[in-house]
Amino acid sequence: MAAMALPYGMARGVPVWMWAALFGAAAVWSLAAGLWPEHRGHHLYHAVGHLAMVYMAVVAGSGMAGMAGMAGIPAVTGALLVFFGGYSLVSGVQLVGVRTAGAAPAPGSSLTRRLLGAPELPHACRTVLGIGMFAMLLTM
Repeated sequence: MAAMALPYGMARGVPVWMWAALFGAAAVWSLAAGLWPEHRGHHLYHAVGHLAMVYMAVVAGSGMAGMAGMAGIPAVTGALLVFFGGYSLVSGVQLVGVRTAGAAPAPGSSLTRRLLGAPELPHACRTVLGIGMFAMLLTM
C-alpha cells in the first residue's frame, strides 16, 4: 500500500498492469490459502484487501485522475469503505479486550519475544491495515 503512494509508485515508473498483477496474484494466493479452515477468515480478509488494491490501482491509472482526485465506482468504493471501516472498529475493540485480559510478560523475556509473541499483535496489525485501506479509499 505504501509503495503505491510514493512518488515513483503510481505517478511515475511502475505501470498499472504491474500493480494489478502483483496484487491480483496476492489475492489468488490469499483465496487459495483461505480454503483451509484454520485461517479462513484471516486469508479472506487479506484477499479483499488485495482486490481493493487492484481496484485502486486500476482507477488511479485509468487516466481519470491522479492519486489526488481518483474517481472510482461509488458503490464499490462505498462498500469497501464500510468493510474496512467496520473491520478496523471491530479489530480495535478486540485489541482493547485482548490487552486488558492479557497476562504480564514473563520476567527476563527478550523485547523481541515480547513484541512478536504478544497476543494483541494480530489485532493491532488488522486495525492498522484496515485504517490504512480506509484512508486510501477516502481519496477516491
